[in-house]
Amino acid sequence: MAAGRVDGRAMFVAFAFRGGVIRPISARYMHAKEASNYETSP
Repeated sequence: MAAGRVDGRAMFVAFAFRGGVIRPISARYMHAKEASNYETSP
């Protein structure tokens, strides 16, 4: 899993490594509470 920003919005992305290829499983924007926690964590 990864967390980051896309076009200024916080996102979660889940992916898998298969046969030397990165395969995306899921991607979604964070809810307001999740984004707030993401911004304030070290």
